[in-house]
Amino acid sequence: MIKVLRIINRFNLGGPTYNVTFLSKFLAEDFETKLIGGGKEEHEGDALFIPQKYGLKPELVDTMVREINFKSDRKAYKEIRRIIKAYRPDIVHTHASKSGAIGRYAAYKENVPVIVHTFHGHVFHSYFGRIKTNIYKLVERYLAKKSDAIVAISHLQSKELSETHRIVKKEKVKVIPLGFDLNKFNENKDEKRRNFRNHYDVKDDVIAIGLIGRFAPIKNHNGFVDSIAVLAELTKRKIKVFFIGDGELKASIQTKVKCFPDNSNISFVFTSWIKDVSQVLPGLDIVALSSFNEGTPVSLIEAQASGVPVVSTDVGGVRDIVEDGKTGIITREFDAENYAKALLLLVEDEELRKEMAENGWENVNQKFHYNRLCKDMEVLYRDLLNKKKISMRKNLFILTSIIILALVQSCGVNSNLMLKTQKDYEFANIDSLNPTKDEYRLDVNDIIQFSFFTNKGQVILDLTMPDEDGQNRRLNLNNTLNYVIQKDSLVNLPSVGMVNLVGMTVRDAENYLVEAYGTLYNDPFVQITVTNKRVIVFPGNGGDASVLYLANNNTTLMEAIALAGGIAERGRASKIKLMRKNEEGRREVYNIDLSTIEGLEYTDIFVQGNDYIYIEPVPEIGKEILEEVAPIVSLISSAAIVISVINALQ
Repeated sequence: MIKVLRIINRFNLGGPTYNVTFLSKFLAEDFETKLIGGGKEEHEGDALFIPQKYGLKPELVDTMVREINFKSDRKAYKEIRRIIKAYRPDIVHTHASKSGAIGRYAAYKENVPVIVHTFHGHVFHSYFGRIKTNIYKLVERYLAKKSDAIVAISHLQSKELSETHRIVKKEKVKVIPLGFDLNKFNENKDEKRRNFRNHYDVKDDVIAIGLIGRFAPIKNHNGFVDSIAVLAELTKRKIKVFFIGDGELKASIQTKVKCFPDNSNISFVFTSWIKDVSQVLPGLDIVALSSFNEGTPVSLIEAQASGVPVVSTDVGGVRDIVEDGKTGIITREFDAENYAKALLLLVEDEELRKEMAENGWENVNQKFHYNRLCKDMEVLYRDLLNKKKISMRKNLFILTSIIILALVQSCGVNSNLMLKTQKDYEFANIDSLNPTKDEYRLDVNDIIQFSFFTNKGQVILDLTMPDEDGQNRRLNLNNTLNYVIQKDSLVNLPSVGMVNLVGMTVRDAENYLVEAYGTLYNDPFVQITVTNKRVIVFPGNGGDASVLYLANNNTTLMEAIALAGGIAERGRASKIKLMRKNEEGRREVYNIDLSTIEGLEYTDIFVQGNDYIYIEPVPEIGKEILEEVAPIVSLISSAAIVISVINALQ
């Protein structure tokens, strides 16, 4: 089973949504497809119903939004990487700009075998200023190098990508036009026409012109209204103009059309988005497109399938889908007067409209059916996978040869690395550590410093204890005694004799001794200090280590690392292992990640005596293997040169 992860910017009404739907639903049975996309954008029609209609359940990545937003884009990137890791696709195929940038880079980082991107349009002219456009070009050139194939939806777009804007090499571009389920547009057209025109009160003698698309500068609604104003001066026919869509410029266009006089032969209708345009198109007499830039305009394909002639500017893949003079009229660069004259030809000539309407279905039926789209894409996918397999076999042979040589020579590679953990090793729960309240517990062989006072600060002068010579030693302010906790967990203290302090915190031990001495003295006060608390820090440079003596009880993890000289050059801040004995005396291992700001909450953990802090070093496998294998490679190279010279002389 070939697994494909398909990623789209968002599910809005238009060609890309239909494209990903049919490719996700109708590929051959040996393909399995997971479809994901961004959330709904304001002012755009939500077209999630399109994939759902075909039984698909896309996964939404709401953080993938249309505008550049580094915070949400980073979240989307992490989420897509998570999906790739879980799904493990053979192919990642992205559609349109934002998903193409985030999805392709995530796929590259996750080593997906095949990466494909479809340009449904581009922003390399008429969208932004020169500087911003050049930045987009640089990004797309970089991403094209990480892609195995770039799909253009028209021959003109292919030329623009490879020659005009030099985004990608020509041999990497594959032209695969869009595909649609067009049958519904050619069915029951008379009934649909009656229903639409009755609903909007369009009389038989009125010419209905429709422009379908979001209200955005690139769609040039302003210019279209200007051309309608010119048309009004050229014809006496009654015309009703339908704007089907929504967008940020809708209000300004609504204001602009109010300038037409009430007695004008032109009227305007703003319908907003209509989900099923197959119910709309038969009711129109002309479908218009006035854009400055396009990919493959779906509205023109659907119009021809519905038997409606079109008038369009010469942009994007328009000439690939419209036969100029047969199914519609294509104008060169947009000019209000020339565009109005093209509209006028169809407004005044009913026979021409009928002729073009009859040619429309024949023109688009086979070229733009989803069956053709899926077959073309299957061929591309299989070809790319086969090439990748051949390349992988070659690389595998070379790599295997190098590894064999390396293994022969590299028995000592990274032999100084310690305390390795397997990938599935279960670390202790770091959140179970209290960053500021976990206290050290006394243990065998600890050396404790013992001071004894009354609560009034007076030294107890008669507190003595035999020394090794049998002589009494007086405990006073200038002669604080040290005691060792023996292997049997007992420590021999003055007056109270042998006591067991193992497992107690310093505070618990002090309270315990206050009670013990309280039977012998009035208002006793005991102070204990552990003088031999040590922490061993491995800073991340192989076998190097430092022993730190803790001068106080509140030394933090960050302080301990700093006292050891910081993380070594080879150290991995994301792999810091804290090894600490639990109450049963067994060491538990906590993995701490300080590579990001989120790790800050763990820097204030108090270290304890007998803790090990091991910062995992980055293995220098490549460096050490190269040092070991270099003589062999040199010998092989020399032999190859000698053989080449001998062959040349012969």
